Amino acid sequence: MNSAVREAARLGRGATYLYLQTLLTILLTTLLFVVMVWKLTPQDFGAFAAISVIYMLFQCFTSIGVHVGVVRFVAEHRARGESHLARAYASTAINIVLITIAVGLCTVILLSHVIVSFTRLYGYEYLLPPLLASLLFSTPMQLGYGLVQSLQDFSHLAVYRLTDQVLRKLIGISLLLLGYGILGVW
Repeated sequence: MNSAVREAARLGRGATYLYLQTLLTILLTTLLFVVMVWKLTPQDFGAFAAISVIYMLFQCFTSIGVHVGVVRFVAEHRARGESHLARAYASTAINIVLITIAVGLCTVILLSHVIVSFTRLYGYEYLLPPLLASLLFSTPMQLGYGLVQSLQDFSHLAVYRLTDQVLRKLIGISLLLLGYGILGVW
């Protein structure tokens, strides 16, 4: 078997692993939402929805799409044999993400009162620190996924994503079942 066929087979297996990872993630997310509906009050579920919107908005600002650029440019430079440029781009992307995380966290901290007033989440201020922690960990993970994807190592990417999702969903479900309420979701 020549190297092109082996490479195509490796990429095909990796794509299959990514598909299975996505399917399992969807199933776990569905299970998490079923448990949330069962365990959370309507007010808590509404607060979860509002915090989720805030999380998504700030995640857009903190990641600023760098993980997408990493996939393209690191893979492109590696394919040309310019590994020094690929490393330089990856290093720059890491620095950009760290700076935007710091700016995003400071923004959430400084604007926490405005966020609570705007979303009318009075009584749910205690959810902002878990939101900050979640932002702190998810943005570098997106960049990490982009770096692994740029190496075209899809089987490892699927394992990393699956491990991340399974741990987060199972911990969330466990905490909800233990009575931690909305705090268990984060």
